[in-house]
Amino acid sequence: MSWSEISPQIRLVILVALVVVGAFVLWSFVVAPLRASAATAGQDAQVAVDRLEQIERQIEAIPPATQGEPAAWQASNDQVFALLGPETDLPVFVETVTRAADALGVEAYVTIADSQAVQPTPNGKSTEQVIGTVRGARRIEFSILAFGDYDALGRFVGEIGRLGWVAEFGPVELWREFPEIVADMTVGVYFRANGDPVASATGRPMPQMGGQGGRP
Repeated sequence: MSWSEISPQIRLVILVALVVVGAFVLWSFVVAPLRASAATAGQDAQVAVDRLEQIERQIEAIPPATQGEPAAWQASNDQVFALLGPETDLPVFVETVTRAADALGVEAYVTIADSQAVQPTPNGKSTEQVIGTVRGARRIEFSILAFGDYDALGRFVGEIGRLGWVAEFGPVELWREFPEIVADMTVGVYFRANGDPVASATGRPMPQMGGQGGRP
């Protein structure tokens, strides 16, 4: 049966049904999602505004610094700064690490992986948060690849933490390379910046420097 053979009343009913179905589909898949998205965006914006107002109230509620607090803050910074070795100690650190490897019968390769001024970061490691408040501090990241037996590598890693520099360990990976064990680690050491012996805060590339410690 063709469309022309259908009675006008039935054709009208079919057209009305198609319009109703089309309107339902348009509402369900276009209008309703857009309205829901707009409502969600409005709620998120209101939450952000409320949070900002809360932060402003918290800032306004912070009492001003007392007369002695700035001096105490500066003394604390000076104390942390005094713990940091000068940046010219960088080759001394490399040599000390390689000598420690020699003494423990570990074969170690030390290279500089990165150098950057330290900035306080709210989501950073605890050491970065503390040292980042000290003006003039730099973090030099060393990559150390060491070969030896398990006990010697354990003593070597512990010895690095006792060398006297403010340092922190990144991930340490171990794997077997018969007949030895290989340790691949990163160590971040904090120094007092002293000009441009490694890399200034402008971000110029560092010269390559490294050392090797071997078995005695």
